[in-house]
Amino acid sequence: MSARRHRPTFAWFPLVATASLAACAGTEVTTQFGWARSELGGDLALSESETAATVQDVGSAFGLGDAHGSPFARVVAARDGFVFSASGFWLRDSGAGVLAESFGGLPAATPVTSDIELGVVQLAGAYEFALGPVTLAPGLAFDVFALDFRVEESPGNREEIDEILGLPLPFVRAELPTPLHGLRAIGEVGWLDLGLLGGDDQRFLDLHAQLEWHPGGQGHFFAGYRRLQVDAEGDSAPDTVLLDLYLHGWFVGVGFSF
Repeated sequence: MSARRHRPTFAWFPLVATASLAACAGTEVTTQFGWARSELGGDLALSESETAATVQDVGSAFGLGDAHGSPFARVVAARDGFVFSASGFWLRDSGAGVLAESFGGLPAATPVTSDIELGVVQLAGAYEFALGPVTLAPGLAFDVFALDFRVEESPGNREEIDEILGLPLPFVRAELPTPLHGLRAIGEVGWLDLGLLGGDDQRFLDLHAQLEWHPGGQGHFFAGYRRLQVDAEGDSAPDTVLLDLYLHGWFVGVGFSF
């Protein structure tokens, strides 16, 4: 039995929406385009109805975890202290492994091939203020994860998780100039622990750190690191899905401000 939900087309509409806002007079806009080298790790489980779910490593069980490159884009619009941003990227990985535990209707010790596609969009809004040399901008982010994971033993005998998860995250951005001309450090973090709010024991993290070099004019260069973590449980009727995944890696790119 396959765990499936219909997934709408994953598009770059948040970037277009932010760019439309940028068209307003008096708005400072920054666009960034880059290349990320990321790898996936962690555990996954899929159990059929009334069966306990046991997580297993995505590397040994499914053959995933190699580093892969992917393009990404980001738009930031700032006006009167308010900062809005939209970013998105898509990652695909595939491999082969041997199941350590049952996965849906596939029994343990089954050799399988797997394919995963993960798309992530983040929308964020914050209000910035100066605190000495540091500019802080607390606000709220909304992350959307589109996961399509297929595991196959043989043609016609497979399991699939096709889910979209969207959640709001308390968010803060910090920017600090460095002693080097035109070089500044930027950090962003969104974090949510539902257990601390009296809910299920589920946690989410989106960490982003980068250096930007502005040599002059409207262009700049940047490089940094990003880490995403999702620890969640959900139902994909009639099955139960457990996710304890992380995605991390470095990125480089160019940007333009106007």
